[in-house]
Amino acid sequence: MSALIAALIAACNAFAAWARWQQSIELDKIEDEIDRLAALGDPASKLRIERLHARYIRKRGGGERERTL
Repeated sequence: MSALIAALIAACNAFAAWARWQQSIELDKIEDEIDRLAALGDPASKLRIERLHARYIRKRGGGERERTL
């Protein structure tokens, strides 16, 4: 029984590590997109950057106090 519990705990830890890795990859993609748009500098890019920034904060788990770039 204890081996089953240990295996279940290991599986949960592996899933948590995978979820953190996936979040990290997604945040990196958003950062790359922001960098690409910043190089353009047009008004449409600025609007898109603001929207991506809001998504980045939401996905990172930040609160409303982190609204500034």
